[in-house]
Amino acid sequence: MDKFGKRDATTLRLLLDLAEERDIAASTILSNTDLTKADIDNPYSEIEVWQEIAAIRNLISKDDDPTLGVISGMRQHITSYGALGIAMMSSRNLKEALSIAGKFHAISLWMCDVATVAQDDLVTFTILNHRIPTDCRHYLATRGMAALAIWINELLDNSTEPKKSTFKNSPPQDLEQFSNCFGSTMEFDTNCYSISFDRSLFGQPLKLADRWARMRSESELENILSRRLPTFSNKVK
Repeated sequence: MDKFGKRDATTLRLLLDLAEERDIAASTILSNTDLTKADIDNPYSEIEVWQEIAAIRNLISKDDDPTLGVISGMRQHITSYGALGIAMMSSRNLKEALSIAGKFHAISLWMCDVATVAQDDLVTFTILNHRIPTDCRHYLATRGMAALAIWINELLDNSTEPKKSTFKNSPPQDLEQFSNCFGSTMEFDTNCYSISFDRSLFGQPLKLADRWARMRSESELENILSRRLPTFSNKVK
């Protein structure tokens, strides 16, 4: 996780919204983070990975609902990604959008690494969360899977159900949130978190494709990446 430097505070804002809906005070969530609600409310605020991890731990210590990650991930719309979202929306197709997301993974809203395999008629994303603290793995894996499902649907402007989703945990008592996001082809108590889509989707042209908008956004992302990475000079600044 040391490859991450500063990151956008969007996911922490979404977490605070979710906590508020469950009557958990912002001060409780932000305990031991060195952050205040005013810090997070600033649209330009940036945070450290350890601060988000601390907030996640505070949430799940108060509410052990296994659907929290799914709910949070479903709120990560493509616009939540800022310049990265614009670059993805203006890509030619899902394959190109995925390539850009991978290129700038270090400054995305994701925290887990992802292995992508295209085989036969499926593209499968396997969540690699071994470097994530154990108590946060389920939340972050399911949050990432849900966010991926959401942005694929939004980029394609249609309702696309994953072909298959697997989870390490046992099925929750209430499957509604999982079903709403992942459909009916879910497997629990498996050896990995993964989500698969029809391979043909990734060559479909995107309606908002714009080469020049993508290039401008990628240039902005390069600047953000340079500024946020945990280099010695950035730490001095």
